[in-house]
Amino acid sequence: MFATACSSSGAPASSGGGRPAPNLITAAEIEKSSVQNALEVVQKLRPAMLKRPTVASANAQSKGELVVYVDNTRYGSGAVENLRQIPASTIAAVRYFTASESQMKWGSNHPGGVIEVLTKR
Repeated sequence: MFATACSSSGAPASSGGGRPAPNLITAAEIEKSSVQNALEVVQKLRPAMLKRPTVASANAQSKGELVVYVDNTRYGSGAVENLRQIPASTIAAVRYFTASESQMKWGSNHPGGVIEVLTKR
């Protein structure tokens, strides 16, 4: 015999004693913290998301900058500072994607990875 597990969504369940996922910030975590905008959310709850990896590239213009997406749409020029414009109360989740994960989802030109903000709709 074997046991089967059931999951209702792709997001990990956040039950009391577990360690938070390093690349995901949930609405429940945001609600418990006293932050005003998406940049403060990341700075306070997962500052490692903002640390850009060193990118070895033949393209000298590739600086490894993080790109920002909101609800699967590139947000502004992509600068992390744009996260200040997103009120924390509107956020359902924030997720970090590595460069390779970003390429699979949005294509090339994400050498520093992506921070995606999903809003409550």
